[in-house]
Amino acid sequence: MLNETPSKPLAIYRGKPRPFVMRHKVDGAYQAFPAGLSFRAVAKGQELFVLTVGQGITLAAHASVADSMAVIMPTPAQSQLVPKGSFATYEIFHSTPPVVLFSGTLTGEDAGS
Repeated sequence: MLNETPSKPLAIYRGKPRPFVMRHKVDGAYQAFPAGLSFRAVAKGQELFVLTVGQGITLAAHASVADSMAVIMPTPAQSQLVPKGSFATYEIFHSTPPVVLFSGTLTGEDAGS
């Protein structure tokens, strides 16, 4: 059986970002995210920004499992790098070993939209 990376579209408000909250479940049970978790935004083949634990990503407990929830918070300046519309993508991954946990379309929206 082929394991596919879970995909979910996300919207980012350019200039006034809100946090993304992700929870990590494996086989129906919450699991801790690895400490080397990263969030990468890409548009037109160019990396826009990367967030890491302690630098835009905070890990927290959920359902009594430590580090099973990631709160991802780009800065206003980082959010402005995302083009308006559905022209960007994101990956949430850890580097040891390299594994993409989530990915999808990252839609840039004006804060007033």
